[in-house]
Amino acid sequence: MARAISKGLRGVLLAAAVLGAGFAAGWATRGGAEAQEDPSGLASAQLTRFYEALAGRGALADVLGNAFQIIRTDGTRYDREAYLSRPPSYSGYHLGGIRAIQDGDVLTATYSAGVTGTIEGTGLSSQDQPRMAVFTRAGGEWKMQALANLGMGLAS
Repeated sequence: MARAISKGLRGVLLAAAVLGAGFAAGWATRGGAEAQEDPSGLASAQLTRFYEALAGRGALADVLGNAFQIIRTDGTRYDREAYLSRPPSYSGYHLGGIRAIQDGDVLTATYSAGVTGTIEGTGLSSQDQPRMAVFTRAGGEWKMQALANLGMGLAS
């Protein structure tokens, strides 16, 4: 009888060891509970979503968070609703120098952007204007909550 219990116990222990090793391998591969994506790569992807939407290749409403605000270099400010009613339209853009920091569900990015298109009905073309964007993640989705154009032009 002791032998039968011993075999049963060995099977349970072996199964537990295999499961434990599997969980440990998965944990190590993910980087643990606090694993985060590459912040600059993540910021690049989220900024691209935003600029693609302004170029007519995506839904801007899907990119902007409910607390979204923008401030342009001339001090003009828009909240989400106002920006969605009067967005710029870009025929081209270039992003560069993206530096980002992620802390949990908050992502801040500084970068430069050059754009060609129209804003407030006026044609524009800018080169390498400094910008700062803030994104938050909720329900697994990243949303832009703030954008500041720190350059000399109106573009954003």
